[in-house]
Amino acid sequence: MENLFRKIVRPATDPFLRRARLYSHSIFILLLVCFLSVSSPLAAAQSHSSYPSRPRISYNRRPHTCQQCGWSVFPSGLLYAEYLADPLAQRMAGKIGHDNSRGWVLDANIGGRLPLLRNGSGGEIYPNGYQFDIGASSMLRLDYSVDDWGRFVTADYRFDALLTSRYRNLEWKFGYAHLSSHLGDEEMIANNSLSRRNYVRDEIVLGLAWRFGDIFLSYPVNSLRIYTEAGYAFHYDGSAKAWQLKFGLDYAPFQPTDSRGAPFFAAFCHLREENNFGGYVALQIGWAWRNERMQLLRIALDYTGGKSKYGQFFDTNSQDLGVSLLVDL
Repeated sequence: MENLFRKIVRPATDPFLRRARLYSHSIFILLLVCFLSVSSPLAAAQSHSSYPSRPRISYNRRPHTCQQCGWSVFPSGLLYAEYLADPLAQRMAGKIGHDNSRGWVLDANIGGRLPLLRNGSGGEIYPNGYQFDIGASSMLRLDYSVDDWGRFVTADYRFDALLTSRYRNLEWKFGYAHLSSHLGDEEMIANNSLSRRNYVRDEIVLGLAWRFGDIFLSYPVNSLRIYTEAGYAFHYDGSAKAWQLKFGLDYAPFQPTDSRGAPFFAAFCHLREENNFGGYVALQIGWAWRNERMQLLRIALDYTGGKSKYGQFFDTNSQDLGVSLLVDL
């Protein structure tokens, strides 16, 4: 028993293990600080004065009884939002971080989701109904730890066409998604090789989410959302396989905030059949602001660990920790 205890508590000698232990301890401490801050009695006592004019979310609105129901083109807001901690989500985002296998990198998301047509309520903070969305984005990585500073490493491209819905607490989406991964030309030149994976997925996706109310009275503008998603690819190539699973939780402002904003945290897990249903996890914690148009701005400490999130390197172990600026339009 004594020898076992020494093996557990002795300092890690491997640099990878030291970094992993440092990252995990940092995330744990930040999550603990965030939980204590949002649930403190002092913050709860000030909640009504902090947000005096914010109505609480009503989950009992029925689409067929509201006064503003009907068809609308280019409606405001999404009925099924992107997952907050998903590193490959369709949004505008940039992350400066340190990757254990490369060094300093920049990950950027360029894109977003566009609501085209809705049958349901409109002009409300919490709309119900059915909606058709399309989305497109490019997720790329630049390497700043090499001689050719800012080397273009890889980019994944994604397109979605989705039917989405919200009814009270329940949200769901169903539709088609395409993902293709491409190796950067500068990465090919640096490695003197034209070899690349033709990693591509055309899939049918089904996602379900449940939204809770104001579980922390400190910030009545916030809500907690849990979700799960399954995707089955009817066409795939480049070592990709048919199934993938996603699940996680988001806690963030769901009503407009004032200039002070509110805290948020999010956790995301992505499992892929090509990794024997392993994959990676992503954790974010930080501060967020939402405006009257329901656009969300966030600043976050951002950690991703496990297999690489990029299709070209899906079988490579990777961990990165950095700071992100994210905008959901």
